Amino acid sequence: MRTAVVAVAEYAIYLVTVAFAVSCWRLPKHSRRVIAVQLLVATAATAALVGLAALAYHHPRPFADGQMQPWFPHDPDSGFPSDHTTATTMMAALLWPYRRAVAAALMAAAAMIGVARVLAHVHWPVDVVAAIGIGVAGAALGWWLGGLMMRPRRRTPAGP
Repeated sequence: MRTAVVAVAEYAIYLVTVAFAVSCWRLPKHSRRVIAVQLLVATAATAALVGLAALAYHHPRPFADGQMQPWFPHDPDSGFPSDHTTATTMMAALLWPYRRAVAAALMAAAAMIGVARVLAHVHWPVDVVAAIGIGVAGAALGWWLGGLMMRPRRRTPAGP
């Protein structure tokens, strides 16, 4: 059980990233371009939101007080919010308008990553819940701003 929890907590992010990339690659050409821009915007927005959240709330990791031991080596920095859960949630949410079944599976994987990181004593549940909210918010900003950037522009007729 412990080995499976550690594997999900540390390495499932790579499987989610590959599944996201393959799903994006299989989209029609125009949709690939749109989601690429949305991904860039969502990544920047999510990173900014994570930075703001970390500044607003310092939350030591569960093992920082010495009463618990993490199940794998980890720095004793602030654990708020969970970066792994944030990134995987953002990818899953960003994919939702294009591939709902895959997005739902990736969202379930993001939740499993968060739960595994709590079980492995490197995050508190609040770190994971906040990460899910931040990941969805970053994806929403990516959809909106990226979609605006990729919207076809109307050409105005040349003057006389």
